[in-house]
Parts: sequence; C-alpha cells; structure tokens
Amino acid sequence: MGWSATKSALCLMSLLHAVDCTAIQVSVHMDTLWQFGNSTLLDRQKFFNIHSAPGTSDWRPEDTVQFAQHYNAHLGRSFVVSGTMSVLPPTASGRVNSTALAAQCAAHPPSLVGWPASNVELITSCKTELYYPTMNTKGFLPRNHSAAAEMWSAFLAACAPPWQSRYICEVANEPNVKEEECNTTWQEMIDLHIAITRRVHVDFPNRSKYLVGGPTEAFPSYELKNFTHWNQTLKPFIDQAGSDVDFLSVHLYDTYFNAAIRSESPDQRNYTERTGSNVDALLDLAEAYSRSKWGRVLPHLVSEFGSSFKNSSFPYKPLHDWYVIRGVGGKMMQLLHRPDTVLKAVPFISGKATWSTGPYPYPYTLWHKAANGQYVLGHLWKLYALWGALEGDYMLCSTSNANVPVVTIRRSSDGAMLLLMHNLLHTPTSATVALLSEMASGGACGAGRSVKIANETRLYLNATTLTPELTVQSSPEAHCTTDACTTLALSLLPGEFRLLVLVEQQPQPQRKSPADAIVLQQTLYCNETVVPITGARQQLVLDGLLAPPSDALPPHVVYATLKLSFAAVSVDTMLEGLAVEFNGHVLPVVVATQLAGKKYIESKTGEFFGTLRIPIPVSLVHTQGKDPSEQSTNRFNSPTQLVTVQFPQSQGFISSVVLLVGTQTLQTD
Repeated sequence: MGWSATKSALCLMSLLHAVDCTAIQVSVHMDTLWQFGNSTLLDRQKFFNIHSAPGTSDWRPEDTVQFAQHYNAHLGRSFVVSGTMSVLPPTASGRVNSTALAAQCAAHPPSLVGWPASNVELITSCKTELYYPTMNTKGFLPRNHSAAAEMWSAFLAACAPPWQSRYICEVANEPNVKEEECNTTWQEMIDLHIAITRRVHVDFPNRSKYLVGGPTEAFPSYELKNFTHWNQTLKPFIDQAGSDVDFLSVHLYDTYFNAAIRSESPDQRNYTERTGSNVDALLDLAEAYSRSKWGRVLPHLVSEFGSSFKNSSFPYKPLHDWYVIRGVGGKMMQLLHRPDTVLKAVPFISGKATWSTGPYPYPYTLWHKAANGQYVLGHLWKLYALWGALEGDYMLCSTSNANVPVVTIRRSSDGAMLLLMHNLLHTPTSATVALLSEMASGGACGAGRSVKIANETRLYLNATTLTPELTVQSSPEAHCTTDACTTLALSLLPGEFRLLVLVEQQPQPQRKSPADAIVLQQTLYCNETVVPITGARQQLVLDGLLAPPSDALPPHVVYATLKLSFAAVSVDTMLEGLAVEFNGHVLPVVVATQLAGKKYIESKTGEFFGTLRIPIPVSLVHTQGKDPSEQSTNRFNSPTQLVTVQFPQSQGFISSVVLLVGTQTLQTD
C-alpha cells in the first residue's frame, strides 16, 4: 500500500508529512480507526467525570437527570475512607475495630441515590491529615503503617460500593504539600503508600479489580532548582514504590493570581498556564522514567485537573467559570490523546460544595450559592453539555499547530463523525479542515463523497458580557464534495471549543478487511531522563518499533511526532538556537506551531518547563520486520531511533524524549 497525495493534500496533512504550512490545517481520516493500546473505543467513564459522589446533598433528582441522562456524565471521586475514619471512635491499640467499621458502613451503606450504576466509578481517596496525630484529634488514628494498611483492607471488605467493577484506591490526597502540618517527611509518606499497597494486593490479589497508587502530588514543579523537586518527590516514589503501585496520581492546575480574579477582562499575564506543553512535559517524564526504571509505564490517575485561584474567597463572576472551563477543557483535549496511559481523569468540578462555609461561593462548582441562600446553576455545566455527544471510536486526525488540538470520534449509534477542536491561543485563529478517504487509497481526498455539518456546538467567552456562551446550531449550510477534498473553513475565538457533527450523505460500504483501516499509535521512549544540557551535540536513543507478527511486512509508518521536553531559564534564547536531528536528518523547529499554549515559566525562578512537538517525515523512521536476507521466519531486525539535540547554552535539562508513531501492519500475500 503506497502513500500518494498531491502537494495540496500534503499541506493539509502537515503533521503526517512534516510539511510546513502557514495556515492551521486539520485533517480527518473518515475511514481510518485510531488505536491506542488495545482499543479504538473512547471510554467515557475514564474522562467525563464530575468531582463528586452520589448520596450527597449536591444531587436532586432533576440534577441527576440533567447530568447522567442528558449529558451522560459520570461521578468520579470520593473521600469516603477519610470520612469513615473521622466518625469511627479511636481505639487504644491504634488498630481498626473491624466490627465497628462494618457496622458503620452497614448503617450508612454506599448508595447510588438515583444515579445509574454505569455512570458511577469512584476513586476511593483519603485525606492525608487522617493518618497523623497533629491533624486527626477525634476520629480513628492508625498507630502505624501496618495499622493504616489493615484499615484499608477492612474498608474494602466491608464498605466498598457493590456496583463497581473495580476499585481505584488513592492512598493520600496531596501529601507533598502537607509534610510540615503533618509533622512528617516525604520518605515516611512513601513508606505509608508501600505498606497500604502491599496489604491490599495480598488481601485482594486481583490487580485489575483492586488498584492502589499515589502520590497524588499537588502543583508538581519537577523542574525547580535544577530538578531538585523531581529528585526529592516523584523520582524516589517511583524508585521505591514503583514495583508495587498500579498507577501514579497527580493534580494538574493552571493558577490565576489575585490580579486576574479582580480583573474585568481575561488578561493572560495574570496567571500561570500549565495547559499545553507543560502538562505534556510532566506526564512524559513520569511515563519515561517509570518505564526506564521498571520496564512498564505506570499509568496516570489525574484525580483533579483544571484551574485554581490563589485566593479562593471572592464574589462569583461568570468570567471565573470561563477560567475553569479553559483549564479543564484544554487539559481534557490533551488527556483524550492518552487513553492508553491515563487510568482515569476527573475534572475538578464539583456539585454544590454545601460544606463550604466561606463568605463567597466555592469557585469550582456547577451551582453557586446566591445571596438569598439558593443554589444557582452557573456555566460549568456547558462543558458536560459539549462532551455529551462524544461516544464511539477514535478516528485518525491531525493538526498542523499544537495550539489547535483536535479529537475525532466515529459515533457508534449512527456513524456520524464528531470533530472536537480547541483554540489554546489567546487570539482568534482560523483553521481549514480536510476530510480524507482511507489510507488504502493513499490518503487521498474524499472525491465524490458528500458530507454535511448536521450540528455545530460552540463554547466560547462572550467578549462583551464576559460570560461563557454555549450555542448549538442544527443543520447549518452543508459542505459537500465535488471532485476534490471536502474542506471546511472555520474561525475560532480565543479559547473556543467547537464540536462538529459531520454526516455523510451516502455512507461508504463496510470494508472487506477492517484491519487495513486501523492505525496503531506506538509510543517510544528514551531511557535517559533529566539529562543536563551541555551546549554541545547530544545524542539520545529511543526504542525501536514493536515487532510485527511473523507473517507481516515491516510496519507502514503513517505519521511520526517527536516530543522533546526540557527545562531552562532564558527559554527564548534556548529555543532560538535549538538544533534537532532525527536519524541524521535536520528537523525544522517552529516554536509558534510546535509549543502548545502559553509558555509555562515559574514565577519565582524564571524556569521554563515544556514540550516541543516536532513533526517528522515518515521516511526517516526506522522500521523493523523480517530481515529479507534471512530465511528464518523468526528473525527480526530491531533498529532504534536516534535523536541529536544541540542547545545554544550549557544550562537546563532535557527531561524526556518521546516519539509517537502511527503504524499499520500489512500482511504478506
């Protein structure tokens, strides 16, 4: 199967072919499934969650109907362990009274309270304070790590929600910022995680059903002080607990400072943005190091993500909802591209936060408390309304600009194509969408195929009212093919999310060989992480591609993207003089299109930490397959990939190098 296309089609597939185009180009392959890991299916329960649990005062019956039925949202996290510990009486031995624990849970059993069981998979979490005498002065206090582990085991035996098919156990919430108030050390907290993880795995050995992990870091800034923060937090956690835990948990937030809170306009100077390149750098480092250390990638549990405010006590404004929408929605676009390495992700959006006693509404809630004491629905629901239509299988898509991420889903119920786009930029931008035929025809344009926009949903900030707006337009003007590409020209406002429902007027017949219409994304890692930048040429080696079946040809490479993550001060100077080669060939570095989002720079130290996403011509990727010079059907060559990097100065660190490769496996005749 060859890859042929006109020059214009190559431009429209710039990420796939590393062709530099001045306009943002989006390509959607209408017939090609996109496989991550072992599946092409979008798992809604993994992503579209609310940071809440059933049985709380957040949910009236009509609220459950709105979010569970209309938006198909899920409830995703509960602090029921610490809640139970806080009402259990202390024991003289410091060990849990299993009988009292079982009685407590029998008297207050977990309940769905109207929520469908299929929409509730709760992360079982525990507040860190409950383990330590300096903070827990009333409830059950474990005497030591063994007692804490015993308590977790007893809880899972007597109190676990019966409707869940698996239990994701998060040992402690944000312990990295609570060492001082808990009068302990990070090493002690690592030991606590290990003890609880090992006990649960002994008592509940089904590790696909009972998963335990941590360390649930808040505001991770691994790059600080030349990666001292990394060397003192997540690295030793992976070193010591990585063989035991089932996942690495983390919280990811943009931070809005007081000037942004007071402002009447969205001024990007007044906040720190992790969405985009910084999130990539954080997650890639954790993946690459865990794989290097233990031979497997520890998946991410992103149990909170979105936007935070330095001061959480201020009058409600719809503009603040927009800040949360941008922080949650932008990161969601990134996480949706990691379904094989994300265990679960929960936006930090809760229901009503009736427990909040401050003078102003809690800023991360669907409903805010008005002056009259009534709870009023704000604007955060609009994200769940936007996501509600997404169900089905991933379809191959690409963008020429990292600041306009895209996700495409083929809806299983009717075959419609759902194209979700987001503008990370703080300025308006435009994009051209090309709808392309299957790879077997060379990725050519969909000549003669008629496609129309059946529905268009937009979520954006109204610049006049400073209010998040959700608009839905049904059956706008159709865009049909003639004898060329189906192309759609779109304009996106700053931060806008756009969902297009594309319907083919005459659907194509089902393929005879579905496997030919699947592209598998492989992720290749460099075993070296946090490498000092020398200012000279530095070579880093990545893994080879996975070996194909014995009856297959070498994999056909469809796209390749190099992810180069680094931290440094004077980032503009470092980027201007950066030279990158892949397997001996120079790659163009174009910061404007390859660095997603606002540059993340630590306000106190001036340290940048982020990721460049550099397209690679597919012909440069070394493939592997049967050596044609060998008669044995079991012999494969396994070439690696070589990346050469040179920065203009000797300062900073290359934190990780990752290669994303889309491949098709072709059978021999």
